[in-house]
Amino acid sequence: MTLTREVVSRFELQATTVGCQLELTAPGPVVGRWDRLRLEQVVVNLVDNALKYGPGKPVRVRVESQGDRAVLRVTDAEIGTVELPLDP
Repeated sequence: MTLTREVVSRFELQATTVGCQLELTAPGPVVGRWDRLRLEQVVVNLVDNALKYGPGKPVRVRVESQGDRAVLRVTDAEIGTVELPLDP
């Protein structure tokens, strides 16, 4: 969650520039062991693409636990939803 919050905050200016509302939702803590650099790269690419190809539309990022899995979901109004299950 902390990593996702950091990445989303870096995109706030870009989101404002292209007229997108950028929203992060995380209902609770998501704990696991991941390669931080790789996960950051995934989040950066998904958010960047959503802003690039959906200007003026909302972009929603959601991180949550589903059973023994963590799920990262990036949704934009133009392209669709990308959901990645992340094995802890």
